Amino acid sequence: EMKTLKNKKSGIYGIFNLVNKKVYIGKSIDLDRRFANHKSLLKRSSCDKSCNRHLYNSVMRYGIDSFNFVISVWVPTILIGSPSLLKNVFPL
Repeated sequence: EMKTLKNKKSGIYGIFNLVNKKVYIGKSIDLDRRFANHKSLLKRSSCDKSCNRHLYNSVMRYGIDSFNFVISVWVPTILIGSPSLLKNVFPL
């Protein structure tokens, strides 16, 4: 497993709505795969359990071109997998 994680980039990301200035914040141990997954889910004609309903509705309303996918912070994979460690590093 360590071998497969070695080339993956983990971190915290944002999907910014350029029209209404709202942002969806997420985290992933594989940002490239997560962005591809988000884009794939948001291009579907309907939203199922695997997609974020609020984000999906916003994309349907404003169009995918009204959103920026941005990596906010690179975070070691060990922190992404542990919410309590992540909170200690990035308290809200």
